[in-house]
Amino acid sequence: MMFHAYAVAPFQPNLVYSVADRKGKIIHTTEIKLPRPVMMHDLAITRKFTLFLDAPFVLDSAGLMRGDPLYKWEPKFGARIGVL
Repeated sequence: MMFHAYAVAPFQPNLVYSVADRKGKIIHTTEIKLPRPVMMHDLAITRKFTLFLDAPFVLDSAGLMRGDPLYKWEPKFGARIGVL
């Protein structure tokens, strides 16, 4: 099983990608640094690669403190595809 999770520390947004065996034991983990905290909902898995869909759906904790939504669409950041 392949899966991803977020490790959002202040000023260091990271994506954590892991692989688990049939028994659920994690056998491999890779930490991927991101330029900003984003909501990354999906990934794609091929025979040789894992693709991460990094859309500009950005976490805005400062906005949340002002009463704005936690996430907002920021098209100025563009979309990226990460290949691992």
